[in-house]
This record gives sequence, C-alpha cells and structure tokens, in this order.
Amino acid sequence: MYKLPVWETIGTCYRFVWAERRAWFDYVLIPVVAISVIPLLLMWALLGTFQLPLGPSGLPDMQNSGGAILGAMFLIWLLMVVIYVSFAVAWHRRFLLGPDRTSPRELFTWQRRHWAFVWRGVLITLMAIAIGFAIGFVVSILLGIVGGILHAGGNTSAGIFLGGISWFAMMLLIFALMVGPMLVFPATAIEDEEFTIGSGWRIASDNRWRMVGIYLFGVFIPVFIVQFLLLLALGGGIMAMDPNAADTVHDSFSFGLVLNLISNAVYFLGVAIGVSMLSIMYRRLRDNVPSNESASA
Repeated sequence: MYKLPVWETIGTCYRFVWAERRAWFDYVLIPVVAISVIPLLLMWALLGTFQLPLGPSGLPDMQNSGGAILGAMFLIWLLMVVIYVSFAVAWHRRFLLGPDRTSPRELFTWQRRHWAFVWRGVLITLMAIAIGFAIGFVVSILLGIVGGILHAGGNTSAGIFLGGISWFAMMLLIFALMVGPMLVFPATAIEDEEFTIGSGWRIASDNRWRMVGIYLFGVFIPVFIVQFLLLLALGGGIMAMDPNAADTVHDSFSFGLVLNLISNAVYFLGVAIGVSMLSIMYRRLRDNVPSNESASA
C-alpha cells in the first residue's frame, strides 16, 4: 500500500518552484498585468470609478448601480477563469513534460485540453456542491439538536463555537473527498486520456487525508500568512505616510494598480505551488497505485 509522503512532497514542490522562479516570472508576467489592469479599466468604463460604489450600509450600491456592478463582476470573473485555466494547464505541463516541451507561449493557445480542463472543472464543482449539500444537511440536523440542548442550558457561546468547528470540519471533509478527483486536472493538461475523474478517486483512496495535509500545510496556510503580512505592511505604510490616506487613495488608479499587482503576484505564486503539488501527487500516485485498483474500505 503506497503512502504519499507529506513533507517530502511539500519540499519537492517548493524546490521545483524555486528552481523554476525565472520561468514562473515569464509565465505570470502577462497574466498578472492583465488581471491587474483590465478589471480597473472595466470598473471605470462601466461605473466611472476604480472601486465598487458603496451604499449607506457599506455594501455595494445595487439599487443605483446594480446592473453595471453585476456586469463588471461577471466580466472580471470570466477573465479570471480564462487566465487561471491557461496558466494552470501551462504550469502542469511545465512540471510534467519539462521545459523542452513547453513554453509561456502556451498561455495564448487555447486548445482542446483547455476545454476539457474547464468541463472537468465544472463536473468536479457540481460533485462538490452535491456532496456539500448532503453533508451539510446531516450536519445541520445534528447541530440543531446539539445547539438546542446547549441553548436550553444557557451555553450559547459553546453552540456558536461548535458551529464554527463543525463548518471547518465539513469543509475539510468535502475537500478530502474531492482532492482525489482533482488529479484529473494534471492528467487533462498533458492529455492523458486514460485517466478519468474515477481514476483519481480510486488511486487517492488511501491517501486522501495525506493530500489534504499537503495542501493545508504546503499551500493554504503559507499563502494566507504571506497575503496577510503583505496587506498589513501595505496598510501600515499608507497610514505611516498619511493617517488620512485611506480616504484619498480609495479611488486612485495608481493605488488600485499597485495593490492588484501585489495581490495577483502572490495569488499566482500560490497557484503555481498548488498546481505543482497536484502534479507531483498525480505523478507519484499514477506511478505507484494501479488506476484500476478498487477503492479500499
């Protein structure tokens, strides 16, 4: 029974990304600039501002600008999906096929593998939603019973804490169930036609929680810390220069551009790490676990 090494996989991923740092820059330069500039221009063209107009409640002003806001958000979302798919497919191929058979030019050539990548992404998303509804239904019933008991006993704070822990545990469980099918993404990127969503489910059956640990400690936590520290440093720098600067830069194109460039660069660094880890897990499980092996109990 093959056991996926958690820390070795994380270390292999970080060594690869560091060794390919120049290639990463070449791959992300145009995507980062595109998703940093184009959304600002769309906001200005549709809304006349570089930020979402807010209503008295502090939420987006849907009453006066609802159509324009929804239109801008949809176009920005579509742009993000296209660029993400292009980069993810290209970076999977960079790891699995090597630099001699890939190049940043692949970012601008939308081929059949990209459509297959999107289609399988839709299927996996629908699977995750269905599983989430099923698990959420059971959890909500249990929480309702336990919460009622705690509320009757005056332990309201304990009920809130239990709800938060249950939500986090539910998200981890859903991810653990879906991380195997996600192995189809690197397979799709290199056009491994024999590898399906079911293949990913089967070969990950004994390693699901190891894969969750790899993503949790190798991607989610480090990227969250880096983003938090960058935003903290940026906000502190602005306030140090001028305590009232937050009011004056809100609608500034230059401020929005700098903020977008920084956040998007960190985002694509996280994407490169996550994609690399998925490629490593795909290769190791593909090489060590028969894809037709029945799922273990």
